[in-house]
This record gives sequence, C-alpha cells and structure tokens, in this order.
Amino acid sequence: MGKLMPDALYVHRSALVTLPLALRRECEEAERMCRLTWTPDVFKISRNRKRVTLLSYPEFAEHAHPALEAYAVVESGKTTRLVNCAGRANPPILHRKELFVSVDHPQYPEFAQLTQEEERHGLYRHPSRIGTRQGWEAELHAAGFEIHGHELCARRSPLPQRGMMLDG
Repeated sequence: MGKLMPDALYVHRSALVTLPLALRRECEEAERMCRLTWTPDVFKISRNRKRVTLLSYPEFAEHAHPALEAYAVVESGKTTRLVNCAGRANPPILHRKELFVSVDHPQYPEFAQLTQEEERHGLYRHPSRIGTRQGWEAELHAAGFEIHGHELCARRSPLPQRGMMLDG
C-alpha cells in the first residue's frame, strides 16, 4: 500500500487505515505533535530512520498533478521543520496518484487511467525534469499534450487572430 520509494513510503490520508498499526500510529502521533493549521493529505514515512513528513496537497482530489503547499517534518519525536510552499512559482508536484490511495478509493480508476496514458506517451521518461510544475508543463508542451481534469489531451492549437487568413 502506498508509493514505495527507496527511502520512504508515501501514503494518502484515506489509505492510513490500510497500514500496519505501528505505522498508522506513528503518522497519527506526528500529526498530533505538529498542531498544524492545515490537514496533511500525504504522509511520507521514512524507511531508514524515525521520521514522518506531513505533506499538504489541498487539491489532491481535484487536480491531476497537485502542487505541494506546505510540509512538516517530525523526526525522533520532535517537529524539526515547518515549511510553507504556497505562492512558489515552481512548486513540487505529484504524479501517479493511484499509488498513494487504496484500490477502493473512489477516484482510483481515474488516477490510474491518467498514469497509464502518461506512461504510454512517454511522459515519465525523464523523472528529473517533471518533479516541479514548470518542468512538467514543459514536458507536456514538448510532447504536444495538456491536461484537462484528469484526462491527457492533445494540445489545442491557438485560435487564429481576427483578420488572419487560414491556408487551405
């Protein structure tokens, strides 16, 4: 369950109940300790040390690739960092959202379908380029795509300006 990376497991709030009890309690305790003014959407649980990062993606459900708005790090039972990312011109974004939620999440099929389309069109070939909003948008543009809702679409050609002649 969750998006397993070499250094951590990422889990959406809705999937916490699927975690082993010890991990779930670790996430809940980290959230209690921080006394945040926002609700974490994703929990990053370190695999190598006792650290939980609470991540705020307030548009997780609505936006295909939501931007990170804030995060808090709890390490060895202490809050070590609180960071507000709101207003950043080029925030980190999420991909492969179906990996963060459980398969019974109501949007799982929609998230998985988008990822399959993005993979099919080679949009994940350069992971180092697509981790931020600007990098992702540049990759989409170069490949001739844009995202509408949770659908990958061929990029629309700009409309001709008034008074311009069209060939053909």
